[in-house]
Amino acid sequence: MSIRDRPVTPPPPRAPVKTAPPTLQPTPRGAGDIGNFPDRPSAAKAARTDALAAVAAVQDGRPVPDSVWKHLKANADDPDYTEKLYERLGPAATADLLKAAEGDKARLEAVQESVGVASHHMAMDVKWLRAFLAEADRAGVRPVAVQVLTGAPLSEQARAAVAKLDLHEPEATTVA
Repeated sequence: MSIRDRPVTPPPPRAPVKTAPPTLQPTPRGAGDIGNFPDRPSAAKAARTDALAAVAAVQDGRPVPDSVWKHLKANADDPDYTEKLYERLGPAATADLLKAAEGDKARLEAVQESVGVASHHMAMDVKWLRAFLAEADRAGVRPVAVQVLTGAPLSEQARAAVAKLDLHEPEATTVA
């Protein structure tokens, strides 16, 4: 009997190789030992206070208080703070915040970073982004809004949503 005449038996099935689940890349800051707040409720309270102060100032035709800008700069990379801030502001007041920045580079960079961090922790989908851009257009700051979105460290979901909007990235990807 030659080798060709022997029946071929397939090798026994192998158990699937177990791989570790993908490790999530958390944002580097947050409440507790790694952030400016002792716990999540404190971060949420500060964000709520800042959002209400910003909205009230814009509605009254006053500048956004310096304390809000100071908190935003200090906590732009804090997911607990930024998530609650942008949940409270929503798309319309976020556009108002861009207008209130009045082209100040440091303020716009704080908004850009904080929007990116918040996108990892809340839904910034096509609907939210369209509303944000429409409000930014009404406020006369759509180019700045596009620049913020295209330069922000957005989540994969938010980046996919931005891609669906077919935005044309401004010449510079950093706010100025």
